[in-house]
Amino acid sequence: METKPCPKCGQQLEVSALLCRFCQADFREVPPPPPPRPGGGGGIVGILVVVGLIVLVAIIAIPGILMGSRASNERNASASLKTILTAEADFRSNDRDNDGVQNFWVRDVYGLYALCPSPDGTKAAKPDPSAMIKLVEPSLAGADGTGKVPCDGSVPAVASIGMWSPKASYVYRALEAYEEGGRQMPYASPGPVAAHGAAYHLTRYGFITQPATSAAGATRIFIADESCTIWRFTTESSYKGTYRGGAMPNATFTWSGSAVTPAMPYPETPGAAGWSKLD
Repeated sequence: METKPCPKCGQQLEVSALLCRFCQADFREVPPPPPPRPGGGGGIVGILVVVGLIVLVAIIAIPGILMGSRASNERNASASLKTILTAEADFRSNDRDNDGVQNFWVRDVYGLYALCPSPDGTKAAKPDPSAMIKLVEPSLAGADGTGKVPCDGSVPAVASIGMWSPKASYVYRALEAYEEGGRQMPYASPGPVAAHGAAYHLTRYGFITQPATSAAGATRIFIADESCTIWRFTTESSYKGTYRGGAMPNATFTWSGSAVTPAMPYPETPGAAGWSKLD
């Protein structure tokens, strides 16, 4: 029988053997790799194809993601406005500031969280975080863009919300006036607690929420008043907002390029003024 030595251990094996029965060495011939295709560059072309597919998927997916984010922010804004409406009803019916009068709080959004009840109905309370009325959540109070320093009897922002910042890309403000009979009427008037300043109205209030910046991923502005009806308005493409918050004593919000101006009163007939009722 014709034999051959194992190339690894040297033991004699049959010529036709492909594996060594002593050291298990495998000495079958490995086929050479296929020659490169003419012109080369196949790997680069493959990478470019993959990159192109990724870009195409991104182009298709990103607008949907942005639209989903915008819709989510707008739903959050209208829901938070409903929270303010509920808080106002609670404030008035339960005399949350303990001034002995059933009135609405029209000064700002922040006071619906950080105001402390008067001890005797005439004096402002000593600010106490444990006594805050907390009719709205901290994130909503912290998104106040009214631009007023919290009144006497309110806990300072640094001790309550920590930082001023938009809530889901939206800012909330108390409107200063409403339309009635073709005239602008102020919401705010003083109450029994003089230190609170002009912060009350016996029967009316109005609030607005709008995108904090032009890149906030939202295009709609919402308003509501004591009727508890929410109205929406679509902003123009030129809308630009600037929100200054952080750890300052108060947050400020300004914007331009919109038919909804900072001094806008609550419309007497929102539908006739271009607003659409929210279903």
